[in-house]
Amino acid sequence: MKCFLMYRDCDFVLTKPSTTRELGLIKDLELEILFENMAAGDAFLREVAESAIVCGLAEPNDVTYRQRVLIDCLDHPVIVREMYSIALEALERERKVWGWLMSKDPQGVLYRSVEVIQAFLEPLDRLRVLAESSRGLLTSEGFTRLADRIAKELRPETLQSIQHHLKTLSFRHGIVVDAGLGLGNHPDAFVVQEPPVDSGSWLDWLREWFDGLLGSGRETRVYTIDDRDESGSRALSALKGRALIYIATVLARSTEHIRSFLVSLRMELGFYLGCLNLKEELTRRQGAFCFPRPVGWDEQAFSAAGLYDICLLLNGCTEIVSNDVTADSKDLVVITGANRGGKSTFLRSVGLIQIMMQAGMFVPARSLRLSMCRHLFTHFRREEDATLQRGRFDEELSRMSSIIDHMRTGDMILLNESFAATNQREGAELAGGVIKALLDSGVRVFYVTHMVDLARAFHHENAGDTLFLRAQRLADGTRTFRLEEAAPESTSHAADLYRRVFESGGIQEKSM
Repeated sequence: MKCFLMYRDCDFVLTKPSTTRELGLIKDLELEILFENMAAGDAFLREVAESAIVCGLAEPNDVTYRQRVLIDCLDHPVIVREMYSIALEALERERKVWGWLMSKDPQGVLYRSVEVIQAFLEPLDRLRVLAESSRGLLTSEGFTRLADRIAKELRPETLQSIQHHLKTLSFRHGIVVDAGLGLGNHPDAFVVQEPPVDSGSWLDWLREWFDGLLGSGRETRVYTIDDRDESGSRALSALKGRALIYIATVLARSTEHIRSFLVSLRMELGFYLGCLNLKEELTRRQGAFCFPRPVGWDEQAFSAAGLYDICLLLNGCTEIVSNDVTADSKDLVVITGANRGGKSTFLRSVGLIQIMMQAGMFVPARSLRLSMCRHLFTHFRREEDATLQRGRFDEELSRMSSIIDHMRTGDMILLNESFAATNQREGAELAGGVIKALLDSGVRVFYVTHMVDLARAFHHENAGDTLFLRAQRLADGTRTFRLEEAAPESTSHAADLYRRVFESGGIQEKSM
């Protein structure tokens, strides 16, 4: 049985971020902060959040499908948490069934399967009742389909029938088997018979069984194996195993079928539980959020109101500045302006809304209309190699080369002070060539740079598909951390930083 809470037509598969692109996203966008707040101390929820966010969706319809499930979860968190709790409890019960855990013997497999399914029945019945009572409350397609499947496959009469069969398969009074003789007079064609109805004590059952055999007109032989006959015991065990192997295999598959459903349910609900934890934390910190309107990657949509860096808020910053930005139909967004003016923070916020939207989540903004991207890449300035095996500029070039090798039309890249490890002239020439090549390949680019000559060169071309944003600076040098649509200036106002550090007592000489 499938859950289909994360995807319309397939299961959610848990994968750990491992590629250079994925690890770069986590580092550059500071996603660890987001994961921690979604997990709320639960290692499993953190693992689910990492997988779902870094390995996002590609189509607007898939995003909308997941958004509607999440809206149900936000509206009815108690129901969702109870569903998750039931799935978790059932799996915990299975872990406590230790008997025959690693056994490949048919008898061991059979008996353990009976015990595990027996442990699952009560939680499954509670899940059925909860799913039925939530109809009309959880109205998304995902939850509606889940409730329909649970109602169909976990009917009360079905659960009662399973309970009856489990009692039969426990073989409390031994196993009744029909068999024939094959080649070499070896036992063959085993058929396990359903045990007679338990009419009382085991002596009554044994008497009825013998009476049935004697009354059938067939000659009966009874052979009892001595307790000290080890070889005889092994032979009998082998016969029982051959007789039970088919039943054990079918029951083991049934057990795994039920278990995989519970694992999938816990995993998929775990993502939404993480979103609930994040929403509660945002509410506590008075952070705004909304559900974005996703559009296809070829529409180049970007219209955000109240956009802010969610990780900055979650990290404890109390003075969060938001921005309103419209970059519809813009292939290139160039961000310039004063040092320490909020440019890198804004770039991270762009990456965060993109990756959160494509995970089907709400985003840190008052409103957002955003186009999808096939893959998101980041190229942020990194610390110098501590091993001194390569310089910073060499490292930047190597990383950019690796990124370009994997980029395709419809991708998006965030460049933060890229190629700043060399002089202005060489950096501008190299960055200009790379950006033009990316744009020609159909890649959307957001570029934060202090290389004013490069930014002004792009502006002089007067390209209609480029948006220029500038970090706001007041006349007295105060940074507001807001971005405004404006042409690049001829300076990055490094003198402000000099005065703040050296003329305001930022560095004081110590007397010996």
